[in-house]
Amino acid sequence: MIFIGIDPGKLGACAWLDGERRSIEVRDTPLAGEDYDYRGMVRILEEATDDRMAVLVTIEETIHVPHMANGRRFLPASDKTLHMSLGAWLCACGALGIERVRRVHPKAWKSRLLAGLANNPGMEALALEQRFRDHPAIRQLVRGPKGGLKDGRVDAILLAEDGRIAWKLP
Repeated sequence: MIFIGIDPGKLGACAWLDGERRSIEVRDTPLAGEDYDYRGMVRILEEATDDRMAVLVTIEETIHVPHMANGRRFLPASDKTLHMSLGAWLCACGALGIERVRRVHPKAWKSRLLAGLANNPGMEALALEQRFRDHPAIRQLVRGPKGGLKDGRVDAILLAEDGRIAWKLP
């Protein structure tokens, strides 16, 4: 079984791991200039699934905060691009015939995997590195060449782990 976690957005990522967490891979959201690279999203999912039938995708549900201007409610452009990313990843899953797709609210998966931890990307990365301490390359997967944190990668790996745990619970 392959567990895929997707953190949508331009700074997001897609990660996948096997049921025993021996193999962990992560790819940043593909972009074509300022837009999403939709074919790139499909290629990433093809690489992750590798023609395997048993796949579970866990994707973070996008949320929005309506804003007010001139007495009217509207979504800011950042919310719109985030929703576009979610839709694109869901369409890519559908195009590849991936049937098991879980959409989870950020608070839901974070309460399960990061209980008691402040909503802080640095602390979340440390929690991930601790959780996967038996995997030697985890630090290199979530940090850039100069040691800077890649927040979308942390979330994507944790989303894949949330799917793995949810699958094993029943």
